Amino acid sequence: RERMFLTDCGFWMPKESQKVERLLQAFPKAFVLDNPSSFKNNDACLVIAYAVLMLNTELHDPRAKKANFIPMTRAKFHDNLVYAGEDTKDISQRYTDKLYSSILENPVEWIEEDDADYLQQSETVIWQRFRDDCKALARRVHAELRRVAYCHQQWHTSLSKVIVHGLFKISWANFLSCISSHLNDEFCVEVCVYQMMKYGATTSLMLGFYEEMEAFLRLLARCLYVSEHPTLPPEVLSQKMVEGAHLDIPFYDRIKRLQRTNPAMVCQIISRLANDLRAKSIYDSRQQNLRTLESQFGNELYLAHPEREYTLKGKLKKVNRSGKSTDYTFFLFNDVIIYAQRTGNDKFKVHRTLQLGLVEVRDGQLKRYEHVFILVSPQKTLHLVAESEKEKQTWMEHIRKNI
Repeated sequence: RERMFLTDCGFWMPKESQKVERLLQAFPKAFVLDNPSSFKNNDACLVIAYAVLMLNTELHDPRAKKANFIPMTRAKFHDNLVYAGEDTKDISQRYTDKLYSSILENPVEWIEEDDADYLQQSETVIWQRFRDDCKALARRVHAELRRVAYCHQQWHTSLSKVIVHGLFKISWANFLSCISSHLNDEFCVEVCVYQMMKYGATTSLMLGFYEEMEAFLRLLARCLYVSEHPTLPPEVLSQKMVEGAHLDIPFYDRIKRLQRTNPAMVCQIISRLANDLRAKSIYDSRQQNLRTLESQFGNELYLAHPEREYTLKGKLKKVNRSGKSTDYTFFLFNDVIIYAQRTGNDKFKVHRTLQLGLVEVRDGQLKRYEHVFILVSPQKTLHLVAESEKEKQTWMEHIRKNI
C-alpha cells in the first residue's frame, strides 16, 4: 500500500523533509481506517512506513553505494522495529522479512523533478501531465481488473435447492447492482437487462426471498412505467419515480397478492411482462435505426416498417461495363439492398434500391480486380468488389440469408 501511495497516486514526491513527513503522517490514518485489524494503531503503521522508506534509501540510494555504505540487514531491520516502542514490539520476523524482500527485490521508485523547472511550467502543461498520469494509472487498473476477472475455473451445475439457495443469497445484490448500472439517466434499457430482471425476480420468488424479489420487481415496474409514458421528459419521469407512480399499476398489486399463494402464476406474469418489454424494446430500436437512415437519405425513401430489419453496411466498388469502378456505400436490409454515395457528414444520395426477392448472388471474376461477386436482378446486375476475401464472403452470406 505504501508503494502505491508514494508512486501511483498522481503527485510527485516532494524533496522537503517537512512535506514528506506530512505525507507519511496522512498515510497511516487512511490505511488503518480501511484496515482496522492490520496494526494496533496509527502510530504503529507510521513507524513501519518510516522504516520502509529508510530501508529503501539504504538499499538503493546510489550515493550510499558510492560511499561503500553497509546497508541494513534483515535482522537489523527487524530489531529496529521491535525496539522502536510498545506499538511495534510484537511484530513478527516473518512480516519484517516479507517487507525487506519486497524492498530489496522491487525498490520504491518515483520520478524526481527539478522544482525550479517544474514551477516555471504553465498551468496547462501541469494539468496535462496530471491527466496523462491519471490515464496511465487507469489503464494499469483496468489491466489488473481484466487479469483477476479471468477465472481459471470449471463451473458446475447443481439441482440442489440448498446450494442454489445459498449461492443466490450471497450474490443477488450483485445482480441487482448490475441491472441498476444499465438504467441510465435517459431511462434507456439494454435488451439483456429485461432477461436479468425476469430471472432475478422469478428465482428470488421460487427460493422464498420475497424482499429480494420486490427489489427486482420495482426495477421491472419502473421500465414498464417508462414504456407506457414515452412522451414524458426525463425530469418528469424522475419525479414520478420518486413519488412511486410506477408502483401504482395493476400487475404490481396482483403479484403482491399472489406471490405466496400461487408462485407459479406470478412467475408467468413476470416472464410475460419482461418478454413483452424486451420485444417492444427490440422493435423500437429497429424502427429508430430505420428512421435515422431515412434522415441520412434526405427523406427520399420511406424505410420504417414493422417487419424491416437493418442488417449490414459497408463500402464496395461497383464496376461498370467499361471496367471503371465507383465507390458506393451499401445498406443491406432483410428485404432490400440500397447503394448510395456520400454527400456530406452522415448524408447520402441514394443511387438505386434492389428488391432482395429478385436477387441472385454469384461468385465473379473481373480483370484487374479481386474479391468480385455479382448481384443478378431484373432491376440491375451489379459487379461488386470487396476489400478482402473475408469481406466478400460476409456480404454474400448475409445477402443469401435474407433472400
